[in-house]
Amino acid sequence: MAENMRAKWKPLLQGELSREARVVLSSLYMALSQPSESWVSGWPNRQARGESRISLSNGYAGLSIFFAYASALGEKGNRERAAFFLNQSIERLAETEAGASLFSGFPGVAWASTHLQRLWALDSDWDNNGPVDTLLVGLLGKPELSCSYDLVEGLVGLGVYFLERLPWLIARDGLFLISEHLRNRAVRHGSGLTWPTDVRFIPASLQNQYTSGYFNLGMAHGVPGVVSLLSRMHTEAMGKSGIEPIIEGAICWMLEQEEKRDEGPNYPCWIGQNGDRRNGRYAWCYGDMCIIISLMSAARSLGNAEWENSALALARKISRESINGTAQRGTADPFFCHGSAGMAHMFNRLYQATGEESFKLAAIAWFKKLLAARKEGTGIAGYASTLINDEGINCWPNNPGILTGAAGVGLALLAAVSDVEPMWDKIFLLDLSPKPS
Repeated sequence: MAENMRAKWKPLLQGELSREARVVLSSLYMALSQPSESWVSGWPNRQARGESRISLSNGYAGLSIFFAYASALGEKGNRERAAFFLNQSIERLAETEAGASLFSGFPGVAWASTHLQRLWALDSDWDNNGPVDTLLVGLLGKPELSCSYDLVEGLVGLGVYFLERLPWLIARDGLFLISEHLRNRAVRHGSGLTWPTDVRFIPASLQNQYTSGYFNLGMAHGVPGVVSLLSRMHTEAMGKSGIEPIIEGAICWMLEQEEKRDEGPNYPCWIGQNGDRRNGRYAWCYGDMCIIISLMSAARSLGNAEWENSALALARKISRESINGTAQRGTADPFFCHGSAGMAHMFNRLYQATGEESFKLAAIAWFKKLLAARKEGTGIAGYASTLINDEGINCWPNNPGILTGAAGVGLALLAAVSDVEPMWDKIFLLDLSPKPS
């Protein structure tokens, strides 16, 4: 484990909550230690089952990340489990029609491989992702790409991959090409810049309603993901690439979408071309927390105190709602993407980045909800996931993943009881630097 990852991060949970979290973690280690066919049997379709088995978001590559960070707590066998799942994800790539997306495709497997190399301080002789770099740069070199711009499936996700590949020179080539594609796709809207989501990349259930597409305000599929990526690119000595005006224009557009409320989300999930707004939520994937994290990332990269103050004011509002319990009313899911684990971890990140006590208390409130959501005898270690199967029926598969499954719960809990900075959250664009001691 790279020792500099222990320099500033502080365990959040103490006493009985820490002990309870560690009991859950022990159950997760046991439940996730060996692959199970039940993990994929209920997933939506054959292609999803194949990709999900190896993927970073919900498959073996993600499990390698979970067990790698679990090894830092000293539990025997977790490093070996991490290596096993990484090797499984690599070996099964050949039999899987994996696409070029971070969350479900081969770049996610390559990201996990690179990240474990850094985490375990292995020398560059272990690196075998050069062919992936070359393939992706070749794809990005095409003037017209038929992919989305987002984090989960598109350009932003590939940017996260190439950030992990730095300082390799080809990674800078990839990042430059991504910045050019994002620059070319940006449109002027209101007083700022944004990126429309084409109807092809909208969920099928919404395509009839948004036939001309919409503007997405989520981290997973929308503009906050672009802002967060470009801010990290700016920080990584790419400030001379001319991306500052794009970041400024995008933040101008995001802030224009706010409708201040005394309680509940201020920002919508998305906005139709006709101005129709989908009500917001409190989650990682959509809602006000996405705006907060992206504003914080940009503020610290470009040195803009006004953006950081706006982010912190909104975060304090949500922390008050979290502490008094009103923020949790609309969140039934325990998982990372749109549930308690994601909210708990984001407030933990905000606390570590600022030292504000209210963010610590909000994080603890969400962790209490996460621990209370566990139901013995269901799902994986008491955490069951809902997905839609081929017939459109809700089913309860045992989802092991870090995005919408048990390993994501585990990673959030590990970050709450460990002194190891959770750099795995770079895939969620949440890696705000901890405040110096």
